[in-house]
Amino acid sequence: EVVGFAGLMGAGRTELLECLFGASPESPMGTIELNGFPVKFDHPEEALHSGIAMVTEDRKRFGLFTTMNVREHITLSSLDQTSRAGMISAARENAAAGESIKSLQVKTAGSSAPITSLSGGNQQKCIIARALRTEPKLLLLDEPFGALDALTRGNLQEKLMQICNEHQLTAVMVTHDVDEAVLLSDKIVMMTNGPAATIGEVLEVNLPRPREHVALADDVQYQKCRQAVLKFLYEKQSKVEIPASKEDKPKTAAQTA
Repeated sequence: EVVGFAGLMGAGRTELLECLFGASPESPMGTIELNGFPVKFDHPEEALHSGIAMVTEDRKRFGLFTTMNVREHITLSSLDQTSRAGMISAARENAAAGESIKSLQVKTAGSSAPITSLSGGNQQKCIIARALRTEPKLLLLDEPFGALDALTRGNLQEKLMQICNEHQLTAVMVTHDVDEAVLLSDKIVMMTNGPAATIGEVLEVNLPRPREHVALADDVQYQKCRQAVLKFLYEKQSKVEIPASKEDKPKTAAQTA
């Protein structure tokens, strides 16, 4: 399934993804496990080898290998992961990368052109393609389409839904876009206000798949889900007062003296 996390600024959604990626320090509050094993890694490569892939809006972080062309960029992680065990040849992986480029409709601007010469939309497609080539058990998405124009974003959203369905991926997504959360998610976890945020409500999105933007625009169930998220975020949470910390509390006359 695809689980979307929605919340206002400071709810800790990105920190949650970092915990799932094993990139956050240990906490006394509990542990995170994937298939019964603790999730804690010293390097992103270890997460890839354990079946976890991350796609972010920030292309500098867990992002692009700027000196490589598209095909080199897509094949790197998967080759490093599998070649040690002799599971796949470079030629086969190169061919598979070509299929990924074709599937995501990446415009490569020539086979030797560096990936930074591509448009923002095509760079983001390359990041998604590289993550999927590792065949992850868990795909983490941190605002993956936030910097793209509406048309590119819509096309990539539909392509991602198709890929997740075909490969039976589990995905966890953070987004500020309510429409995106309803479109992509099977379940939306709504966070209370930070800094001590918790799970406020969980909304089941019982919309049949495949889903299309245009077809859902006037769908009654889609609108109900959308309104439920908006009501939680902009009515319930806007009325919640965040308790002041000790440093923020006004001093009494005696303390001032």
